[in-house]
Amino acid sequence: MTKASVIHKGVRVELGGSTYILPPATIATLEDFSERLDAFNAKFAKQEEFNTADLGIVADLIHACLLRNYPEITRRFVAEQVDLGNFMDLMASAVDISGLLRKAQEQADQATSPAATEGGKLGESIGMASLPTS
Repeated sequence: MTKASVIHKGVRVELGGSTYILPPATIATLEDFSERLDAFNAKFAKQEEFNTADLGIVADLIHACLLRNYPEITRRFVAEQVDLGNFMDLMASAVDISGLLRKAQEQADQATSPAATEGGKLGESIGMASLPTS
């Protein structure tokens, strides 16, 4: 999928060697998965071990979120990419309610952009303050 066709902002995630934009879960998605998410969060809070049924909610939630930008993506593909090394990061991205993760990625992208490393237009630095107007 091309960058221009991504509809919803989100967090960049790597799945199967490709980069996807994972938008946050919608209210409808959270409502649909509320009981399972509550059970998952309770186990996490108590530091209990997860079983494979518990991990299914991760694939379901990530799939539901990715569908917002990638209607052709399958749950099977997502489930094959979610593993014990990335499932907590993916969950955090899916419930990035305040957008802090996305905003941090955007700031990092801006800091490494050619304009940021070479200075702004007309020789101004990116951090140049504007003059007071009053």
